[in-house]
Amino acid sequence: MNRHSKTQKTIIVAMLAFLLVFVLSACGGKSEPVDASQLVGNWAEVDIDNTYTFNADGTGSEYFEGDSWDMTWTLDGNDLTLDFPETGVEEFTISLKGDTLKVKNLVTYTYKRQ
Repeated sequence: MNRHSKTQKTIIVAMLAFLLVFVLSACGGKSEPVDASQLVGNWAEVDIDNTYTFNADGTGSEYFEGDSWDMTWTLDGNDLTLDFPETGVEEFTISLKGDTLKVKNLVTYTYKRQ
């Protein structure tokens, strides 16, 4: 193998690595900030008996398998904070597209507007 071929291969590998990093970073971009008014309403989790109600005044409730808990909520861009008097604070990152709400902490949950 001559010296030029090795240099060309090194350049090609470097360009491919750069392209891969660029593509992967584009996939992980943050979604558009959600306005709190877009969250107001009832949201049911797909395939599970779990529903959230978000009221415009920052109050709400969670209904899960026959039990219900009151809460307050705040939204800062994509950061949703739920404060349950009985159990404490839970924090999530959310994204909203149409009537589909994605809620993520360690796992991503999908909800549909009801």
